[in-house]
Order: sequence, then C-alpha cells, then structure tokens
Amino acid sequence: MSDLPVALEYMLILKTTIEHTHLWPLRYAILLWLSLICMLPFDLAQFDSPTSSTGGASTIDTLETIAMLYLDKPGLEKDASALLLSRLYTRYVLVLLYMFIRRIC
Repeated sequence: MSDLPVALEYMLILKTTIEHTHLWPLRYAILLWLSLICMLPFDLAQFDSPTSSTGGASTIDTLETIAMLYLDKPGLEKDASALLLSRLYTRYVLVLLYMFIRRIC
C-alpha cells in the first residue's frame, strides 16, 4: 500500500508523455499495478493529502482521472485502464456511495 502515492505521482508525470508510444509497457505495468492495489481492502482516503502533486484531489478521483486518460488509446493500455476502473468502481465504499446517492436523488 505504501507504493500507491509513488505510482500515482509517476503516472501523473507520465501523463505529459502520453504521445510517446515507446513508453506504453511502463504505463501498462503501472496501470496493472494500480488495479491490483484497488483490490486490497483498505481505505483509499488515507492517502488523500492537500499538499500532494494531485492538487488536492482525492485518491479515488486521481485514480479515475489517470485511468480515463488511457481508455481511448489502442492496445494494452486501454485494457489495463478498463481493468483499473472496474476494480475501482466495484470497491465496497464506492458501491455504498452510489447506493446512498441513488436514495437521495
């Protein structure tokens, strides 16, 4: 779990090199790693920090933003980002949040 902030910051750095096709294996591996981290049963909010390089965004929002960047890319990056989003969206906390929002709307 301690490598989550490092992986997130590295993906944010790689966001500026999204057009470099030779870096796809690195982005693919990190997206897979992030999807594996999403399967672990811990609170993602413990990594939220207003002083981080994410600009104060929550860890969940940052994971979603990173994964959305690669959904329109061809190849394995798209598959890994879809896997990351599916594992992120099926976390117990997010399912409860969705159910709560449905009840108040």
